[in-house]
Amino acid sequence: MRDATGRRLTIPYAERQVRPVVWYTSTEVPAHLVKPSYELVGQWNETLMATVRQLRGQTVPEYLPVSCQTEDPGGACFCQNHPDTGEVLNPTCAGGYDPFEPPDQARSRISSGEPFDCYVATVDADGNVMGSALDNEPDYNDFGLTDADYNGWYRTAMVGSECVNVLRINTCNRANLDEHAALDCQERGDIRFKLLSFVDQPGTPFLGVAQLRGDPLTGQIITGDANIGGPAMDSQRTRAMEVYDLINGNLTDQEYYTGEDVRAYLNAIEHVELPAPPRIDFSAASREGFAVDPNVRAGIAGVMSRAAERAELLQGVEGRAAVFIDRGRELAGTDIERRLVSGMNALSIGGMDAAPETMSPDSLNDAMIDRISPFRGALEEQLYQTRDFELRMGLSNMIMPNEFTDNSVLSFVNEHRDWTRVRVEFELDRRLYRDTQVHEMGHCMGLRHDFSGTADPANYYDGYYTINERFPFPDPNDFNTDGTPGLSPAEQTDFEDAYEAARRLRELAGIDQWANSSVMDYTPEWYMRINGAGYHDFMAISYGYGDIVDIYDNSRAGDGTGRAALPLGSLTPVNTMRVGIKWYHGGETCSVDADCPYSTGGSRANELLPANMSSGLTQTCGSFGRTDGLTTCSNFDVDSAAMLESAGAAPAWVPVEYFYCEDIRSSTRSLPGCSIFDAGDSFREIVRTQTQAYERGYIFNNFRRYRRLFSTFGYGGRLTRYIDPLLSLYQNLIYRYASDPEFRTQEGPFGFEDEFLATADTMNFFARLLSQPSIGSYEYDAAWDRYEVVSFDARPDAQISIPFGQGRYLNSIYQTGLTGINRVERIGSIYDAIYGMLFLTARGIGPFYGPDVAFFTNFTDIFPNEIQQIFTGMIAGRPEDYMPRIECESGDVFPNCSQPRVVFMDFYRGDCSIDPATGDPRTATCRPNPSEVTYRDLEVLNGGTRFFLQSYAAIFALQNFPIYFDTSFQNQMFICVEGQGECFAPDGAAVEGVDYVRHTSRRFGKNFLAWQVESTDGVAGQTSIAFTMVSEAADSDFIVRMLQRYRGDHLPGDPPPDINNLTAEQRARLTALGYDLPTSGTEIQFEIDRLEGRVNSLESFMFFVIQLEQAYGITFPQPYRRPEI
Repeated sequence: MRDATGRRLTIPYAERQVRPVVWYTSTEVPAHLVKPSYELVGQWNETLMATVRQLRGQTVPEYLPVSCQTEDPGGACFCQNHPDTGEVLNPTCAGGYDPFEPPDQARSRISSGEPFDCYVATVDADGNVMGSALDNEPDYNDFGLTDADYNGWYRTAMVGSECVNVLRINTCNRANLDEHAALDCQERGDIRFKLLSFVDQPGTPFLGVAQLRGDPLTGQIITGDANIGGPAMDSQRTRAMEVYDLINGNLTDQEYYTGEDVRAYLNAIEHVELPAPPRIDFSAASREGFAVDPNVRAGIAGVMSRAAERAELLQGVEGRAAVFIDRGRELAGTDIERRLVSGMNALSIGGMDAAPETMSPDSLNDAMIDRISPFRGALEEQLYQTRDFELRMGLSNMIMPNEFTDNSVLSFVNEHRDWTRVRVEFELDRRLYRDTQVHEMGHCMGLRHDFSGTADPANYYDGYYTINERFPFPDPNDFNTDGTPGLSPAEQTDFEDAYEAARRLRELAGIDQWANSSVMDYTPEWYMRINGAGYHDFMAISYGYGDIVDIYDNSRAGDGTGRAALPLGSLTPVNTMRVGIKWYHGGETCSVDADCPYSTGGSRANELLPANMSSGLTQTCGSFGRTDGLTTCSNFDVDSAAMLESAGAAPAWVPVEYFYCEDIRSSTRSLPGCSIFDAGDSFREIVRTQTQAYERGYIFNNFRRYRRLFSTFGYGGRLTRYIDPLLSLYQNLIYRYASDPEFRTQEGPFGFEDEFLATADTMNFFARLLSQPSIGSYEYDAAWDRYEVVSFDARPDAQISIPFGQGRYLNSIYQTGLTGINRVERIGSIYDAIYGMLFLTARGIGPFYGPDVAFFTNFTDIFPNEIQQIFTGMIAGRPEDYMPRIECESGDVFPNCSQPRVVFMDFYRGDCSIDPATGDPRTATCRPNPSEVTYRDLEVLNGGTRFFLQSYAAIFALQNFPIYFDTSFQNQMFICVEGQGECFAPDGAAVEGVDYVRHTSRRFGKNFLAWQVESTDGVAGQTSIAFTMVSEAADSDFIVRMLQRYRGDHLPGDPPPDINNLTAEQRARLTALGYDLPTSGTEIQFEIDRLEGRVNSLESFMFFVIQLEQAYGITFPQPYRRPEI
């Protein structure tokens, strides 16, 4: 259509004809998947039909509320029940379009407008309607149900005059396999057809992928197939059914997969306490109206102020020059590298999935060492490869499958408890298929991924709000009753019990499946993928095809009934009606309002919708800032913001805002909440979800379970899925704090304090990776005052037995193959610990903001005291500093503990910096030392320390903690052997035991020296790690010598122990050390052996540290001088 001058004219929407988008099922689509094919096509069809009506100025039907139903858990408005009482939580729901309901039947459910004339019916060969499509459902009481019983669905079609998105059954299908050669089939690859394609070839790796074929010149999409991988869907269904059977009692307690009892594992992890949240959960507080403790808020502000100052010096290319992250490369080719890359654990960490039985450490060549050595970039490279793989798959519209199980699967079990198992299998297949194909069809219709769907709580499915209101999470404030900042162990346990009780009810009620706004997201659980398109998806289609967005009509509830306006912050899709409103871009030059196309008198005023007219959101002509005096037509977003600003506390109309991010933004990890496989209605909930997914995935992820393609690289990819969202949180915290001052005052979920505390939670989680106890039996060691592992078998007669679920296997193992090739069978938690150290220490693996914006920070820049404590424990071999604690039942008699609960420490300290006004540490904002105060009444569980992990802790710490303008950490780590070239003797003014410490090794005949150097600038309470280690060695050796003298080793014969063998000065030193001499000869020898073993261990590790410092080029620091010297 052209005007008189030959220019093309835009045909008004009201005059345009609809050209239906036609899809065909592929020949392989099973009969039982035809119904969900209609459902998924119908979801997009409803939105497109509504868009067409609105663009034509016609009324969109509004439906009456409906009562909840109990017949079909996958159907609309299924009754959600209280898990314990059976109370119905949603007696009624908003009505909606049913693609299988004829218009005449739908009319009785409509409050205004006419029903859509488009539905699915059974038809004859000529397309004539013969009856209801639902009559083709089989007899579900038939235990021998097969796919062929659904063949009637091949005789159905979409009929009616308004269909826009249409599905047709392929001429060739499974019901007429014998006739395919003679039929004109709609084949895959034929550009004339768009297919819902079921790819059933063995080995198909993807779950879903959309293949778009477009004009190479214009980019216009010509056609596209929505493909689903049958094998991947089978795998998901099989995993889901295994868990279903296990929970439903269809499987007995048996060795599942690799000889591990899944049910016992899932039960055991309920006896593991996550680190307690810092004193208050700000997201919970803001939702429930609780006041925020000003000292906690002040502590957060102080911590971030100091971190921002350091981050400013670590930004961009100058920041890169200020760090020492290249030090690790100096270890390539050294003896240190050779020692650490030998053994099965090193092979698995390096990604060696198979090795000859005859392989020994000496047989590793340079090529193999290049692959497995962490000093040649192997760990980081695995991380980058996994990210790159995920990004490339996402940009190709491909979903890779994943699984995770929590209590929400019980919701699915309970909903289908009365169904036969075969019916459950078919139903699960249908729902997984429907959701995946809704996603892929969304791509074909122009939608990108939306990885923020699970982090968009204002736009979740309706079911979320019903459950969230009924079962709120507890507030930590209610449990903090002792007047001490932070939760004590008892308070922590009480809070965790209440939290887990609320979480159980929420998950059993099915909240997880509703916690999403977009089917274009990748959710962490399969049961979050069974509800189809969300609010964002419907809006995106309406916006993309008709410039129609959502707005709240605050005079009506979600079901359309009238009510008084609600406050702005309380609106949800359940309590407030959403309607469509015409969006306009603006920017056209104008003199008066009528010059603007979407003004009430403009050229396109007929396209304005009722909501535009009622809300007053129409275009106006004016000066809008950057137009240098010119007048232009207004923009919808600017107009709506101005309307809200002047509308008061309860506006009549509220535009709906969505959180959106796609693949490229997600791949940079520069926007928290924008990650694949994350979920949560606050930053802290995202962290908790990821940590729970990590815990519950262990039994499925770390064992081969007869999988041919099981590999450490694949495990690294799954681990990265848990970790990536957490890394982006703490890096983004630094970036937003530095670049956006308004962020610092943003409260509530996804605000500043929420993100800060989520970062603290992330630190605690990474610390937990370092301290996971080994499976086994433990006995209390009174000398060390802690429980020590005595057997790697969890014996029932042990004082403490840590079973599978509470503990993990530390070491990787390789199975012996018949061909002489050993394949990795189990990936040990040492792998996770190494990655935990990497994530806590690494600089430069954060989100990509551009070379000039990146901050080369790590966790020690935000949490110096906390990281110092964790790594002091790791490096000095002090489990009391970082290992978990044990809590026993009240009836247990110490040291026996029948039902132990493993309690991981919360390391967060708050702001413990020096107050420059007083020169003293801040007390109001500083929480107590967790190991010395908060958890001191609980016994330490030494889950197993390793020289391997000690070495890596020292390597990563010395590589990543020091920076050019603050080398305090490497100074605190400096140890030397007196008399060697790099070791200076203390001068006469320095006081031994205060300024420096000396340990004389009787084994090597050498003196180790370490200094008490100044702490990080402005940080209180830090102690030199080297000073601690050398002091312990000197004190332990002194005690050994005193025990030998006390026993009379210097005297002839075999005299009895005599305290008089010690001088008064020696006895005084023992008292100062808090050491009580044993009385019996057996006890004395035990103590000598224990302490000599510790001294030998310390001496060996101190030599390792000295060798490491020499390799890194670290020289003797400036000696510390006390101010009074």
